[in-house]
Amino acid sequence: MTSFSRDELLGLAAAYATGSTTPDELHSLTIAMAKDAELRTEVARHQEVVSALLSAHAVAPTDLVRHRLLTQARVDVHRDTASTQVLPDATRNATATRKNLLARYAALAAAAVITLGLCAEVIRLRERIAGQTAFAESIQRQLATSEATMSRLLLAETNLTLAQLKTADTVRGPGVQVFFDRQKGTAVVHAFRFPEAPAGYRYQLWVTTIGPAREVVRFSIDRFGHALVGDVMMPVNLEKEATMSVTVEPEAGSAQPTSGAVVRGSVRGT
Repeated sequence: MTSFSRDELLGLAAAYATGSTTPDELHSLTIAMAKDAELRTEVARHQEVVSALLSAHAVAPTDLVRHRLLTQARVDVHRDTASTQVLPDATRNATATRKNLLARYAALAAAAVITLGLCAEVIRLRERIAGQTAFAESIQRQLATSEATMSRLLLAETNLTLAQLKTADTVRGPGVQVFFDRQKGTAVVHAFRFPEAPAGYRYQLWVTTIGPAREVVRFSIDRFGHALVGDVMMPVNLEKEATMSVTVEPEAGSAQPTSGAVVRGSVRGT
C-alpha cells in the first residue's frame, strides 16, 4: 500500500470530490480525514464546486471548445510527464500528473460557476431596466394625455359646462367632474377617490333628460382611484336640465343601469 504525505493528500481532495481516486488513495484519505480537520475542509470545498456544476444548467461545448480542451490536456500531460523526475514509485508519478490535471479542471469548473452566476445577474439587471423603462414610458403617456386634456379644457373657454357628481360625503367619498364642451358636444370625464370595481365589472356613466338613461362612457380606475377620459361624445345636447350618475356594470356594459348610483348630480347645458 502506498504511503502519502500530507501535501499529497491535500492535492487529492479534488480527485476525492469527483470520485476518481484509486483504492489506495481513497483508503489513505478516509483515514487521514478522520484526524485532519483542514483536510476535511479542503475536500468539502471541492465537493461544493462539483455540486454547483451538477446543479447548473448543462451547456454542451462546441466542437471547437472541445477540441481545444482535449488538445490542451494532452499538452499538459506531455509536459508534466517530461518535466517530472522519474521516481522509483510509478504510482506516485501518475498520481502527481493526475493531481495537476484535476487542479486545472477544478479551476475551469470554478470559472464556469462564476460565469453562470454573472450571466444570471446580467439577465436580472436587464429585466429590471426593462421594467423601469416601461414604467417611465407609462408615466410619459399619462402626462401627455393630461396635457392634451388640459389644452382642450382651456380652449373651450365660455363654451364649457361643469357637472359635479358626488355622494353625501364630499370629503372622503368618490366624485366625478364632467367638463362638457357645448360647442363640440364632447366631454372630459374625471373620476376620483373611487374604490376598485369587483372583478369582471367597470364603472358606467349615464345621462338622463327625458326618457330612459343613456350611456355616456365606461371607465376603469387606476390604483389611486382615478380615471381621466377625454373626447367623450355626449349623447344629449343638455339644453335642458339633466341628471348624471355612475353605476357598477359588467365589463361589456349594460343597456340600462342595473345597480344603485355610486355618485349622482345634475347639470344644465345652457
